[in-house]
Amino acid sequence: MTSERIKFCEARVMHARLRPKKNKFIYDVPFFKIDDFPASTRTIEKKQRFFFFWTLRYRDYGYKNSLHPILWARRQFDVHKIKGIDKISLITQLRFMGFGFNPISFYCGVNRDKVLIAVLCEVKNTFSGVSWYLIHDENGIDESKSYQLNKKLFVSPFYQMKGYYRFRFDSSDDTFKSHITYFPDDNPTEKPFFTSMKGTFAKVNPYYLFVLGVRKPLLGFRTIFLIHWQAFKLFVKGIPYFAKTD
Repeated sequence: MTSERIKFCEARVMHARLRPKKNKFIYDVPFFKIDDFPASTRTIEKKQRFFFFWTLRYRDYGYKNSLHPILWARRQFDVHKIKGIDKISLITQLRFMGFGFNPISFYCGVNRDKVLIAVLCEVKNTFSGVSWYLIHDENGIDESKSYQLNKKLFVSPFYQMKGYYRFRFDSSDDTFKSHITYFPDDNPTEKPFFTSMKGTFAKVNPYYLFVLGVRKPLLGFRTIFLIHWQAFKLFVKGIPYFAKTD
C-alpha cells in the first residue's frame, strides 16, 4: 500500500443518546482514507496490506473473502447499476497490531468532477453481524440533503430492531463528514439517537504514526472496550435492554 494512496486523520466521533436518558461521548478515532487503485493492479493475489502497525485485512470487508474492499465496493455499485463513478475511496479504521473492531466503514464514490454521488456504509455489530446501507444521488450528495433507509441490523441491545436512519454526508477535498440519526417506529418525530464523524485527511506522516503506535499500544482494543464501557454506563442508568432475536 503506497503512501500516495493512503491518508490519515484522527476523526472526531460523537454519539448522543437523547432518550429515555441522556448519554453523550466524543472521542478522537484514527481513520484512514484509502483511494482507488489503478485497474492494472486490481488483483486478489493478496489478502492484506500493511502500513506500519496498521493492517488492511481484506476479509474484514465486504463478503469477507480475499477481494480487495474497494474492488468489492465497485462491484456492488455495478450490481446496483450506479453509473458515473470515477473513483472510490474507503474511509475506515484499520487493524492495529493485528487487532481491532471497526463499527462502520464508508465507501465513497465520486464522479469525474470529484462530486460525491454514492456512499456505501458497511455497519458491523459486536455479534459478528454486518449490513450495508447504500445512498446514491446522481445530482450530488452534500450536507443539505438527507436520505432515509430502514434499520437492517441489530446494533445495540438498548434499541429494538425497528425504525429507520437518516443519513447526511459532506465531502470536499479531503474533509469528510457523516451524520446518522435513528428514528424508532413508535415516534418518528423524535430522534432518540444520533452519531457523527468528521475528519480532515492529510498525507500520512510516518513518524507521527510510529509515535502514536508506541504511545498507545492498546489501540487495537480501544474501540471494543469503549463500546462495552458505554454499554455499562447505560445499564447503570437503568435504560431498558432488548435481547437479540435474529
